[in-house]
Amino acid sequence: MSHGDHAIVTGAFSYTGGYIAKRLLECGARVTTLTRHPDVRDAFGGLVASASLQFTDKRALTQAMRGARVFFNTYWIRFERGETTFEGAVENSKMLFEAAIDA
Repeated sequence: MSHGDHAIVTGAFSYTGGYIAKRLLECGARVTTLTRHPDVRDAFGGLVASASLQFTDKRALTQAMRGARVFFNTYWIRFERGETTFEGAVENSKMLFEAAIDA
């Protein structure tokens, strides 16, 4: 990544995504996170922008990713629970990749 490049990271306010975001910021990249938890405290002091991660709105995901040079996907589920299934997680990931391509 070059200084000033824009990167999208899912879950930058959590563990794996946070380490990716930290390294990107150290390289001078602009970072936007896609998050399902917008109320989580930003450990980067406002240096990471955030956008809503809503799998029901591909248009909004595409818009949030527009202009980014790279996309880091850390979205996954550990266990199936209720309506949250592994198959659904795969479909959600596909939507993220499609939105990135469209952006």
